[in-house]
Amino acid sequence: GSNAEHAGLKEGDLLLKLDGEALTDNMDLIYAVKQKHAGDHGTILLERGGRNLKVEVIFQTAGPDMLHKKQ
Repeated sequence: GSNAEHAGLKEGDLLLKLDGEALTDNMDLIYAVKQKHAGDHGTILLERGGRNLKVEVIFQTAGPDMLHKKQ
């Protein structure tokens, strides 16, 4: 699967925040991710099935598919 899947993200998840910063649209997400470097840790707040969940991730490489679940 993709790095996003390995990070615990699933199709249909609504990403609300990255490290406490609101993600109101795709541009917010792209900007926030571009600020990260390989090895950086982050927390994603997402909505799945009407429930809010926090997912701890480690950014692996540059680009849009750079997330891995924090072990």
